[in-house]
Order: sequence, then C-alpha cells, then structure tokens
Amino acid sequence: MINKFASFSYSYTSSPASSKALGVAALILVLVVLVFVILLLVGMWKVFTKAGKPGWAAIIPIYNFWVLFEIVGMPSWLALIFLLSAIPYLYFIPGILAAVAYYKLSKAFGKSTFFAVMSILFSFICIPILGFGKATFNGKDSDSSTSIPPGNVVVSSADPVTPSVNPQPTPVPQPPVNTPQPPQVPQPPTVSPQPPTPPQSPMH
Repeated sequence: MINKFASFSYSYTSSPASSKALGVAALILVLVVLVFVILLLVGMWKVFTKAGKPGWAAIIPIYNFWVLFEIVGMPSWLALIFLLSAIPYLYFIPGILAAVAYYKLSKAFGKSTFFAVMSILFSFICIPILGFGKATFNGKDSDSSTSIPPGNVVVSSADPVTPSVNPQPTPVPQPPVNTPQPPQVPQPPTVSPQPPTPPQSPMH
C-alpha cells in the first residue's frame, strides 16, 4: 500500500497561454512603474529649478536627496542614510526621511497640510504639480513667517533674552507759522461832557 502511494508522482506544466499572460502583465507593471518614476524625476527637476538648485541633481541617486534636504532645511548628510536601502530591516529608515522631506517641501511651496500628506502617498503626482504648477518657493519655514507691525517688540531667536524694539519715526519739528494780525484802527479820543456853569448873580 505504501509502495503504491510512493510510486505516485504529480507533475504540473504551465500552458503557453498562461505564461504569455503573465509576461504581458509583468511588462505592463514595469511600464507603469517606469512612467511614475519619470514623472517624479521630471517634477523634481522643475522643483529644484524653482528653489534655485540645479535641476540635473534630481536624476542623480543619493545626491538628489542631498539637495532636497538642503531645500527643506534638513541636514544634508542624512542623504547618506539612503545607502541603507540595500540592507534588510533597515530600508524603512530612508522611507521615513523621504516622507518627511516631501511633507516639508510641500509646506515650503505654500501648500496645505492635506496636500503635504498626499505628497507622501502620491509623490509621483504631487511633485509634478509643485514643479509645473503656479506654486512658488517661499522658503524653508514659510508657515512661521508673519508680519510684525511697527512699534511691536521683536524677540530674536538667537538672543531671546534681549528684545529689540522697532524704532518709532522721529517727528520733524515744524517751523512756527506767523499769522498776520489785522491792522489796528485808531480809536477817537473820548471827551467827557462838562456840567454847565451856573450864572453868577450881580453884586448889590
């Protein structure tokens, strides 16, 4: 009985039609990924140009994130951590850094928090929007830039103890204005009336 089952062999051969279908599906998948990568690189090229960096840096591995970290205000040497992508169980660290950089990049271009989150999930769509859209580069920390009216106290981040006060404009003294006086009209002299003198009676 055991020998009967031991002699049983199972063989499976794939049909040519199924192999061809798998090949076509794999080819379509590779083309889609290639299109996404090209969109991301072209969009990043335009983003680098808007930020005042060389656009060709977007197509150089590792160096493109070095420049990206400079744009968003992160330490540039963090781009060397992307070398860990080839090490098992450590590839998620470069992914976290890229997500933070894409978020800060969207905020640097004045986009909303929702767009910044979407740029992490759909970078191949949002990055070209930043590059080819009307968004302009506002700096590394565009959200914290606020206008301070004159006269308010401004505390410097380098020296938080000593506040600096915006000077008020010094008033310019105005020259005295001579108002012309009306001419004086001479008043006629006042004559007080004298009482009449009674007539004197003749002497007898």
